[in-house]
Amino acid sequence: MAVKNLKQANEALHRIAEIECTVSKETALKDTVIADANKSFADRTEKLETEKMKLVEELRKFSDAHRKEFIPDGKLSADIGSGTLGYRKNPDKIEVSAETAELLEKAGLGAMVKVTKEPVKAALKNLDEAKLKEVKAKRIPGTEQFFAKANEIRLTDSQAEAKASA
Repeated sequence: MAVKNLKQANEALHRIAEIECTVSKETALKDTVIADANKSFADRTEKLETEKMKLVEELRKFSDAHRKEFIPDGKLSADIGSGTLGYRKNPDKIEVSAETAELLEKAGLGAMVKVTKEPVKAALKNLDEAKLKEVKAKRIPGTEQFFAKANEIRLTDSQAEAKASA
């Protein structure tokens, strides 16, 4: 549809509103179907996941009690036919305080302190062009972008039926 006057523009906006209304209803239907599928999935798998967690806990207890029997020294795991039992070593973590960076610098370990310097672009918007040039920055003008916003349409069920049968 080529829009050539305000009446046609208004009709186009009205059609956009109808489309958005239909898409909104379809989205709500999709969300309901997805929510129902997720609930059904959870209902079907909850008992299985609970059973799996209990089995893993029983295997952990067994492994803790018999670790030296089936996991060789220096190893963290062992294959036992239907799978592997073992332990994972999580890496050490370092917890720091608010004073750690300053204390590292005082101890001559400043290379272990991360310092990030960057301009605050929002503040730079207040500078004039000469000052921006002096600090090797430049203003990039915002661009204009067209938009069309249709007024929301809410069809009653009888209107929707009448429109569908037309």
